[in-house]
Amino acid sequence: MRFVEMAAVVGAACIISISLGGCAVIAVAAGAGAGISYINGASVTTLEGSPEQIAVAAEQAFWQMQMVVVSSTSRASQAHVIGRTACDDKVEVCIEARSCNVADVSVRAGVFGDQYLQNRVLSAISENLTASAPEAIAPEPPLPELSPEQPASEPTPPETGSEGEPMIEPQHEDGR
Repeated sequence: MRFVEMAAVVGAACIISISLGGCAVIAVAAGAGAGISYINGASVTTLEGSPEQIAVAAEQAFWQMQMVVVSSTSRASQAHVIGRTACDDKVEVCIEARSCNVADVSVRAGVFGDQYLQNRVLSAISENLTASAPEAIAPEPPLPELSPEQPASEPTPPETGSEGEPMIEPQHEDGR
């Protein structure tokens, strides 16, 4: 009897997951946690950032990977970016806000999904988000302090001619 109940639950889950397509696959993977999951041909993960920020990072990833951005739409709660590879394969990025600064991201390449390409796109998106974060920008190194024995160097004025203009040394025909 327990086996029949388990089979019914698994069967229902399969029917639901098969009926979901495109961006709706994100809802299934919402509880997947960190890392990249591969669900119904799409690579799914959770990233820090708003849908708008992640959409910009996705466009940058497409450009970095020599893909053409076909369309990009974003709102506060979701975003959608579509691109094409050189072989004219469709790459679709769906972003669904989970909270203010966390979103579920789904990438699907081609008809059946290309896990390798999808994971490369997700990695590039993640790197672009990290690179654009304010804390990722390195602070400028502090200026060296001068000791009392080490006076500040003053710039030396250029040598001037009789009329106060800088002197230019004449060049010889052989380039010396």
